[in-house]
Amino acid sequence: MEASRLGATARRAFFTEAGLQTPYVAVEVDELIFFVATNDRLARQLFVRRWRQDIGHLKRAVKVLREHGGYRAGSTFVDVGAHIGTTTVGAVCREGFARAVALEPAPDNFRMLKVNLVANEVESLVTALQVAVSDREGEVELVLTARSSGTHTLLPLLPDRASGASVGVPAVRLDDLVRRKVIEPDLVGLLWADAHGAEGFVLAGASVLLERRVPIVTLSGRGFRAGRRRGRR
Repeated sequence: MEASRLGATARRAFFTEAGLQTPYVAVEVDELIFFVATNDRLARQLFVRRWRQDIGHLKRAVKVLREHGGYRAGSTFVDVGAHIGTTTVGAVCREGFARAVALEPAPDNFRMLKVNLVANEVESLVTALQVAVSDREGEVELVLTARSSGTHTLLPLLPDRASGASVGVPAVRLDDLVRRKVIEPDLVGLLWADAHGAEGFVLAGASVLLERRVPIVTLSGRGFRAGRRRGRR
């Protein structure tokens, strides 16, 4: 029997066994394909449930935008903390965005992000950069937590350095990407920030998008916060 037809208990057992045989498996989610690492707890949840909260949050956010006249079909989706691409791919393939800019600092996550863009045939529609988004340009230290690929944290937000190994990653402001024409602010339909506590840094470096009053979703706890932020006065 194909793994996609197994129940949750059997899928969990399959994933555990697969981890002894291969570093990666694929899972079908809403007719999209995602490759995931078999040593990652978040990947395990995605494989077993065939769903992630961010997918539901994105659908809800787009619904809210449609209801309030803020949805722009064919616009650009900017994904800060893109992880392995579930939100980016869903935005382009399911929610009507024409293009996306996906920003992910963690090396392993970024590798899987690139794989998943190719697997879903959207690599030509997505600009993917291995960067952390912050309020300054340079290099920052990213602490890699072993328990989940979705909880890596910038060192200033994690005082206990012993919590995990760390890696230096390039940091940019969204304003820098606007200046370099990686992001065209007038085409952005939604800014999505899932930066595990660093959302304040993200917005501090996003003055151009704030001035354009681009719709913003920031993930917070089990839900999300949405709104249009005014630019600085």
